[in-house]
Amino acid sequence: MNNHITDLTGQVFGRLTVKEFIRSKNGNAVWKCVCECGNEKEVLAQQLKRGYVKSCGCLAKENGNKYAKNNLHSEEVKKKALARKLEVDSVDGTMKSALTRKISTRNKSGIKGVRWNESRKKWEASITFKRNHHFLGRFTKKEDAIKARLEAEEKYFKPVIEKSKESDSMSRKAKLDINELQEYINGNPDESAKDIAEHFEVSAKPKIGRKKRPSS
Repeated sequence: MNNHITDLTGQVFGRLTVKEFIRSKNGNAVWKCVCECGNEKEVLAQQLKRGYVKSCGCLAKENGNKYAKNNLHSEEVKKKALARKLEVDSVDGTMKSALTRKISTRNKSGIKGVRWNESRKKWEASITFKRNHHFLGRFTKKEDAIKARLEAEEKYFKPVIEKSKESDSMSRKAKLDINELQEYINGNPDESAKDIAEHFEVSAKPKIGRKKRPSS
């Protein structure tokens, strides 16, 4: 260790106790430290003195766990996450996931909404839409029950699914537009906001409440 390097051996910085000098890196001393948890870590002297590093990493992990416990795992956050999920999944009050949900293991017909009524010896078809159960009838042939179910899906489900696809397509387009804008900004860092706006044929600042002056 050079004479101009301040000896930090034995000093404590947060959870770290300086053990020994390791080397000099770009004019900065590197010290081996022992953390309270038992792990060792090499740290620059200036990072220790300025309080940038206070542990081997365990402190940040503990703080992260505390934050997650107090915030991310709270009931309020869970409610907000559920509300957001329902908002994304909902189209005109109908859950998209419900329309494409897998067939129940109890289903014996292989088709959703089609079941065999043992007491009546008939195939029954039904569909549930917006919490309303629609009975489609009883049929001697399974094929007729399936046909009734498929026609009902065409009537009730298809408009919702098509609207969902249209909404998803618009969302993807908006995302692509943002990515294109960011890519252009990154490639032209010297251009002003006005120049960028002109390139994308938009206004740099929206004019709110500004009236046109009458021509003289």
